Amino acid sequence: MRGLLAIPGARPMTAAGLLGRVPMSMVTLGITLLVVDRTGSYALAGAVTGAQTLAMALVAPYGSRAADRFGQSRVLPLLVVAHAACLVILVLVSGPLWIPVAALAGACMPMMGSMVRARWTEMVDDPQVRTSAFALETALDEGALIVGPLAASMLALAVSPVLAVLTAAALLVIGGLWLSVQRATAPPAFAPKKREQGHPVRQRGMPAVVAVMACVGGVFGTYQVSTVAFGEATDPAWVGVLMASFSLGSLLSGLYLAGRKREWPITRQLRIGTLTLTVSLLPLMAVSTPVAYAGIALVAGLSVSVVMVGAFALVERLVPDSRLTESLSSVTAAISLGLSAGSWLGGAGIDARGPSLALGLCAVCAGLAGIIFWVRMPGLRRLERAAEPVPA
Repeated sequence: MRGLLAIPGARPMTAAGLLGRVPMSMVTLGITLLVVDRTGSYALAGAVTGAQTLAMALVAPYGSRAADRFGQSRVLPLLVVAHAACLVILVLVSGPLWIPVAALAGACMPMMGSMVRARWTEMVDDPQVRTSAFALETALDEGALIVGPLAASMLALAVSPVLAVLTAAALLVIGGLWLSVQRATAPPAFAPKKREQGHPVRQRGMPAVVAVMACVGGVFGTYQVSTVAFGEATDPAWVGVLMASFSLGSLLSGLYLAGRKREWPITRQLRIGTLTLTVSLLPLMAVSTPVAYAGIALVAGLSVSVVMVGAFALVERLVPDSRLTESLSSVTAAISLGLSAGSWLGGAGIDARGPSLALGLCAVCAGLAGIIFWVRMPGLRRLERAAEPVPA
């Protein structure tokens, strides 16, 4: 990992990307706390955050397409300012206006992780080193998922939910603008060739990757609601620890993968990752104590970065450079859609049979990801081999 950060421009790029990524995990919780604080309605809070997440998943990748076409230095500042302005408006309005404003905020959300990953592909020629860089970025994603909600909840409880939302806006502006001025690491603007036009999901191999990652998003969504329900039923003081345990496992495995070169095919990594994720989630259905739950969640989280890193590395092999940022953002969008569906599915399971059924659905989502990948793996492996550089 030290070797990655020793690459010229890597340290400020990574710092800016992390700073701009933390707000993404703060916004949803901040908006939820804001709406509940003003109205007392969790249903309305869910509708507002759902509009924000859905718009981000469906529309935000087009901002990444613009970044591919016109360059990050031109597009990123526009997205950052637009998103921050929507968040400011969000704390000023109330009632029915929350939903369209939240949708606008999600639509212009800059996909910071995808933009930084696209920069790594420009900075690093060795595909194995690129995979290590993607592992580092996945670890930073998990770090942001731990720090962001904690910061949002502390600001909301200590001062006001308004401060949590505005702090997220300020951090995004600082991190996004800082990244946009780092032109030395920015990928060049590309005008896509005619055969490369259309939605990136239409690129060869992408439908399978997007479907797999939507199922992984379902794992995240069902895990979150199941964990809250389990914590509330056993010991509410453990909810934060149980939520962080899963992310901590992913953070640790991401740092491990970032510290070494990949010595195996990406498709093999994804095959193993989806299998171990499914198997490690199954015991959660049977646990009855928060301590046991946290330990199993930590172990299950170790497989998350294995899958995430493999998916982003495979996309980098599958798509042309002119569509890379948009394609990476489409994978992130698929995760968000799966997360939203998983949250709803897990909530329905909790209402019907309690947390154990919802945790079973969590393992089912992981199993579906594995089945889809195993079915499509021969074709994906051929595409991966075709994209491998020819030895000099």
